[in-house]
Amino acid sequence: LIICSDVDGLYDSNPHVNPDAQLLSDVPQINEAIFAMAGDATSKFGTGGMNTKIQAAKKAVAHGIDTYIVNGFTAQTFNTLLAGKNPGTHFSPDKKPMTEHLHWMTHTSTAQGELVVENDFDTELKGNSEDFTSNEIIAVNGDFAVGDIILVRKNDGTRLAKAKSNYSSCLLSFIADHDDQDFGSKYQETTGPIISDANIALLDDN
Repeated sequence: LIICSDVDGLYDSNPHVNPDAQLLSDVPQINEAIFAMAGDATSKFGTGGMNTKIQAAKKAVAHGIDTYIVNGFTAQTFNTLLAGKNPGTHFSPDKKPMTEHLHWMTHTSTAQGELVVENDFDTELKGNSEDFTSNEIIAVNGDFAVGDIILVRKNDGTRLAKAKSNYSSCLLSFIADHDDQDFGSKYQETTGPIISDANIALLDDN
């Protein structure tokens, strides 16, 4: 993937403001530090905003695609690319690309609702999402049906995962509000987990 900009690539600070800004020739992993260098989504650091370009690069590398941000206003840029060289910033593809299903869930799907959990919660999702029970839910937001994509987030707003819900919002609200705290666990033992391991995409906000 080649993303064109009006600067030579990603710099450690805005080259339009800082003449000493250094071009990053290779980015092995896109993390919060990289997004911080790009500035906020409304920044005019490159046509369309560098933050937006980094978001596009993140989607591509997650799918195993080499990505470049280059200066689209310099003719030599494309000659350099054709010669197999790097004229800008290269983003390395993930070593373990996402499956088509998880890539779609993470980057394309729209959450129809959300489950809110305590701020100290996340181990169940990272270990075995099928251990996630209604006891961990402190709020059910939105109106969603079985099979809809939902967002799981902490009470402080941190996004943990996007997943396909095996339960409707109506049923989850009923279970979460039930007087018997063991009711949810007992119900899930019979009916199945809220979220299946094959249908959850962990997010890197946390």
